[in-house]
Amino acid sequence: MKIENSIKTSEFEVARKEAFSIKGSSSGMRYIGAVEYKDGNVNKFFKDENGDYWFESWRRVNDKLITEEEYIFGKKIKSFRKRAAYY
Repeated sequence: MKIENSIKTSEFEVARKEAFSIKGSSSGMRYIGAVEYKDGNVNKFFKDENGDYWFESWRRVNDKLITEEEYIFGKKIKSFRKRAAYY
């Protein structure tokens, strides 16, 4: 299953130029589409309530989408949470 450029051309060009990388949850953002490149990279684009564009990087491996971190490190990365300091 291949992802086609599902974003309107004009909005896609703006999103590609102005998008920030999401390094966490994309909750609260409106999904606007995805683009898959020949090398297996997939970018999913979102737009927040301020009109800013964001993207998530994914990778297609054996017809399955995985996160960029999982592709690079071979496993999902646990989120780092700062522990409360006790003095």
